[in-house]
Amino acid sequence: MSRQSRATSLSCSAGQSPFQALDGLPAESACALERWLDALADLPVDRWIAVGRAFRDVSDRRENATSCALLEAIVADQQLELTAWYIGDMVKTTSRATRATRRDFAAARSAADWAALAIATQTWLPRVDRDTLCTPFTAVMENDALRLV
Repeated sequence: MSRQSRATSLSCSAGQSPFQALDGLPAESACALERWLDALADLPVDRWIAVGRAFRDVSDRRENATSCALLEAIVADQQLELTAWYIGDMVKTTSRATRATRRDFAAARSAADWAALAIATQTWLPRVDRDTLCTPFTAVMENDALRLV
């Protein structure tokens, strides 16, 4: 674990939000999001591609669309629009695409945006919807930080 990871983990274990820009989120959600983004940044290219393919091949698009709509309503209700943009920007900086894999990476980044926002709003979002939005990652992840309890 790096020095910065330890420092951030300590702030999370103390119940403090590690990201000041995530104002409005419960500290527990911000800490879960931080752990998830750290694990996402370490994701190898082949796993990003697998996530992108899984996201494009979601078997129940209606369930996914329902979860996305509910999440968007929560963001509006909790006035988290700026926070949602910031989360999307953090996700974008964790991924790396090449010309050959750009389509899969675009799908994976979209899946990661929805999943990160679902984790950030898990206080308000029903667990089933959080899990639905994180599904593309569950099949390809080895890292426990990406597996939600």
